[in-house]
Amino acid sequence: MKFKEISLGELCEIKSSKRIYAKEYKKTGVPFYRSKEIIQKANNENVSIDLYISEERYKEIKGKFGTPTKGDILLTSVGTIGVSYLVGNEKFYFKDGNLTWFSNFSDQLNNEFLYYWFNSKMGKNEINRITIGSTQKALTIVNLKNLKISLPTIEIQIKIVHILKSLNEKIKSNLNLLSKLEELSQTLFKHWFINFEFPNEEGKPYKSSGGEMVESELGEIPEGWQIDLIANLSKQVSKGTTPRKKDLESCEEEINYVPFLKVKDIKDDGTINWDNLEFVPKKIHENQLKRSRLQKYDLLISIAGTIGRVSYVPSNIENLNINQAIAFVRLKEFKHFYFIQEYFKTTIFKEYLNRNIVQAVQANVSLTNIKEFKLLMPNDLLLEYWNEKIQSIFSKIELCKIENKNLTQLRDTLLPKLLSGEIEIPDNLEVE
Repeated sequence: MKFKEISLGELCEIKSSKRIYAKEYKKTGVPFYRSKEIIQKANNENVSIDLYISEERYKEIKGKFGTPTKGDILLTSVGTIGVSYLVGNEKFYFKDGNLTWFSNFSDQLNNEFLYYWFNSKMGKNEINRITIGSTQKALTIVNLKNLKISLPTIEIQIKIVHILKSLNEKIKSNLNLLSKLEELSQTLFKHWFINFEFPNEEGKPYKSSGGEMVESELGEIPEGWQIDLIANLSKQVSKGTTPRKKDLESCEEEINYVPFLKVKDIKDDGTINWDNLEFVPKKIHENQLKRSRLQKYDLLISIAGTIGRVSYVPSNIENLNINQAIAFVRLKEFKHFYFIQEYFKTTIFKEYLNRNIVQAVQANVSLTNIKEFKLLMPNDLLLEYWNEKIQSIFSKIELCKIENKNLTQLRDTLLPKLLSGEIEIPDNLEVE
């Protein structure tokens, strides 16, 4: 099915915000977002708000010029280009120039259809095509207004949105469940192995029930526990690298590609964001980048730029590689996996990394620091009991992550085909 092409400027209002000067920033009030915060919101991450404007200034702007409302779209337009955010029921203002604001959509355009179009490969290619600048990339409002999109009828748009939204809502539901399961596992870990309140032989909390404690270089620890190094528990601690340009050019005819993970793809909660991953030719993955060919259950730690994000390679992933900002820890024995994964999420480990940051062109932590991290190891009997307790939680986490990856792949496969008309929507599809 062939759709008609219409310029975006004919379909909605496209503008930026009114300028807010530094002297108007406040410590509290109405949140003031830049590209950084909008990208965090678009990725469902915790937003680190450090700029505000006064309630009075916000009301003044809202009365004279309007402010973003539910259903509007913001698009990052300087530096990191083309990240779109669908505004919810919230109150904020945003920085001019950094973000472009889409609102007042005509009867011909469904706002959520445009949001999905921005997130499609087709939309991203068009955004890249009209981007200007080399040192600092940017999108201009003029170019965005002149940008033409293939537009089905409003009825078909609504049906397309319904299909994609159903997948997104399932993904979001899984993410909420993941968050609760991760919180549960971390709470249990801290109770047992940080506060030393694991069950004693009578099933009572060990330390508060008078369990024997002994002195160590890390303070008091339960009797029978030991201090060990990551280096002793691992068969490999290494990191990735970035492929050379000439190697990439030599593989231009390659048809097989492997996901290439960067820090931006690991969320604060450890979830891997499979959207918008970069890829490297499989030939490079197997040769120039063979050192960092990942295996299932490798532990991942961000060690440059944003430091201390922790994740792992899911069991259903066969080929995956990383750049130099991510370290991986491959354990000698799987029996330590659940324990060390949770240990890496604690403030103890994160504070250790922060103490060992080297400030260079980019802040980083060395592999030596990872290897030399000292952790408290319980006896084998308690470790076995912990593995039994945590395995059911981890299995649910693993299933959620696998399902979300499959749902994401399905959505991303359907998206361009639905938007281009390659897949026709059944007339009898009911939309609430």
